[in-house]
Amino acid sequence: MSAIDPGVDEGIKESANDVEDDITDGEHAKQEEQDLMQPSHWWFASTACPLLAGTFGPMASGFNICALVHEWRQTIPPGRDATEYGGHVIPDPKWMIVRAHLTQMRRSY
Repeated sequence: MSAIDPGVDEGIKESANDVEDDITDGEHAKQEEQDLMQPSHWWFASTACPLLAGTFGPMASGFNICALVHEWRQTIPPGRDATEYGGHVIPDPKWMIVRAHLTQMRRSY
């Protein structure tokens, strides 16, 4: 060692190599985490989504039955308050009723 070179080159190189190794270890950790999460993503797509569809599909059919039984559309004349005045009931068009019946028949098979 000389007075100009304190001899720290080896230590700096080792520290730099350690940092580079840590970066590649971090990338490996990310890849391992993604590999571990892949089965849970597949489970959600293959199990949870059909369960949700099977749960909410019949509820939608039930709401469709309610729409067939009761007329939901109303008109409120100008100047009237919607909370105090119920409005005039507007009957559903025939084509809408036929379409709703066909939808219910299709879901029952």
